[in-house]
Amino acid sequence: MQKINSLFKRLAILEQPTLRALKQTRKISWMILKVYIPVSLLTFWLKDIGALDYIAPFFAPFMKYFGLPGEAAICLIAGFTNFIYAAIGTMAVLDLSPKQITILGIMIGFCHNLILETILLSKLKMVRLPIGFFRLFVALLAGILIKNFIPNDLTGEVLNSYIKVDTFTWVSAIKSVLSTGVQIIVVLLCINLIYEYFMIWRFREFIADKSKFITKIIGFSESAFAAWVVGFFIGVVYGAGILYTMVSNNKLSHKDISLVTIWISLAHAIIEDCMIFVVIGGSFWWIFSVRVLLAFIIVRLLAIGNVYKYFTWIGMPRFDIEKKL
Repeated sequence: MQKINSLFKRLAILEQPTLRALKQTRKISWMILKVYIPVSLLTFWLKDIGALDYIAPFFAPFMKYFGLPGEAAICLIAGFTNFIYAAIGTMAVLDLSPKQITILGIMIGFCHNLILETILLSKLKMVRLPIGFFRLFVALLAGILIKNFIPNDLTGEVLNSYIKVDTFTWVSAIKSVLSTGVQIIVVLLCINLIYEYFMIWRFREFIADKSKFITKIIGFSESAFAAWVVGFFIGVVYGAGILYTMVSNNKLSHKDISLVTIWISLAHAIIEDCMIFVVIGGSFWWIFSVRVLLAFIIVRLLAIGNVYKYFTWIGMPRFDIEKKL
């Protein structure tokens, strides 16, 4: 009886974080699906009427540098200018290999929702407009370089059986869109549950304290750990929000602000962004590893001495940022 009571107490502790995860998933899912569903159906329609076959030859000479077919340009355009889920909506419709999906996942991971994120971060004074062009440059460079390293026989399991169909029908298209949408919601719920449960874990502070050495390896101080870890694992806007607060309170140096800004601009919401591509057959570990490695190399080089000061033109915040807040 005592064990049963103890079990109920533990379950009661999980009630609030579970409800928060469900609420957050519902909120995010609506934001995603209202973009994902119409974009997917539009792409199905464009493919059905032959529009993608028509535009593919125009983009083929450029896309070959990334090892991608011409019609994959629509995926990059959708991802660069909108949410990742808009790109997923187009990628799920095209007949792409796991390698091609992974390459697109890497490129779009570096440079998605570019217009909105750049405007939001610039409003917070965390970046300047050139950061958008810098992210685009890194995305294109990564695509050119990585196509030679990812094996051609890369395997990836498409979790949605309705994606690949021999004969197109609108019924199969709607089934594909809705079933993939459900899978996206499940992935988001799992990520939110893990995050909420971690936040109430009694060893959380201990692990966070022992992990601060990572910031020294990257090149910024321990004071920047909170903003970096939030941006890296949760999202760029959340990380920038913490940065804004810390800068307002004069808790960070200009070097810390600049380096953390560059990192979270290139690699943010890292688990969620990488996992979503797995749903349609991409490789989580290739997307995750390339994004983290390239972000680390860039920030580590900028962190040497005061090298970063010579590259503020790529969109880092101004030196007098404290006075502008």
